[in-house]
Amino acid sequence: MRKIISLTVICSLTLSLAACGKSTTDRQNNSSVNVATTGAPEADTTPVSETTEDNSDNNDRDSEETNTEETSAEKTSTEETSNDTFSYSSLKDTLFSFSSGAGGWCTELFISEDGSFKGNYHDWDFVDPDDEDSKGLMYSCEFEGNFGKLEKVDDLTYKTTIKNIEYKNEPDTKEKIDGVSYLYTTAYGLNEAEDIYFYLPGSKVKELPEDFVTWINMAIFDYDTETQKDTLDFVGLYNEKPKYGFSSSNYSNDYNANVNNTKELSDSLRKEIQEEELNQAQLNEKAKDLYELWDNQLNDLWAVLLQTLSEDEMQNLKTDEINWINKKEKKLKKIRKKYKGASMAPMQEYLKAADLTENRVYVLLKYLE
Repeated sequence: MRKIISLTVICSLTLSLAACGKSTTDRQNNSSVNVATTGAPEADTTPVSETTEDNSDNNDRDSEETNTEETSAEKTSTEETSNDTFSYSSLKDTLFSFSSGAGGWCTELFISEDGSFKGNYHDWDFVDPDDEDSKGLMYSCEFEGNFGKLEKVDDLTYKTTIKNIEYKNEPDTKEKIDGVSYLYTTAYGLNEAEDIYFYLPGSKVKELPEDFVTWINMAIFDYDTETQKDTLDFVGLYNEKPKYGFSSSNYSNDYNANVNNTKELSDSLRKEIQEEELNQAQLNEKAKDLYELWDNQLNDLWAVLLQTLSEDEMQNLKTDEINWINKKEKKLKKIRKKYKGASMAPMQEYLKAADLTENRVYVLLKYLE
């Protein structure tokens, strides 16, 4: 549902690639050679007046040819610059997200203008099967690395590779902090990477890889018309070999504005649930959308906090977040018990989860003020 936010603000694409064509120095050198060569008299018997006129004509022709050459090179340069409009700098304030769309786990990625990147993956289980005394099991991965040089495939597709990736904690290691088990992993979504593709806004959905579309299906669903969009309105990232797809949203430094956008969408969904004539299955689905909207917003804020808070601040916040997750789950268990077997049970659980998650978003927002 984070992708819904991205529908209103898509990253601006700005790039300046080097123009191919001759340099000014080369053109000046060629012009000088042409004039010197063609301006020479053909024979000593040619009258001086005719030689002067011939030289003048030849110089004029050479000048015209040089100007034509310059104009052509400049035109080529302009056309190439205008067509090649994507670079890593185009991804400023863009947050890439990889998830199932059902809440819970998520991988989020920020890319800098030099092609370096940072990100995190997180998931949560309430039970550590290896430690019955643990307060829960947190799957965690904080990583950084560098993408390679971008290669243009077509006007709306670029590809690259991952040059290197490093992890804050050694993958497949485990430790216990404040009673919580932490299992460190690799970057889910970027693992097994060979070719990485960027699909630009305007790409036709029907022409994109089916697996990519499956992962980002929520981001291309139009909730007003309840149909799939024909084109992307965000930059997509596709890890081709394992067939993983990331959607993206423009996440500016105005975090309050981002949350306000989520709030507007939330209010609209709540109104539909309360006022529209929907069957129970439709109500359950709308309630699920509402919860996922706030859950994705929570993940967005969490990704930003990981990049901005100190290590000690982040560890304290992680402990607080785990306590909140446990409290939320206890409240949801009560809802499930109360409505057990009822057709409205999913709706009631999602509505409660949405309320709790919305409140938590505003708590996290204070850390960025």
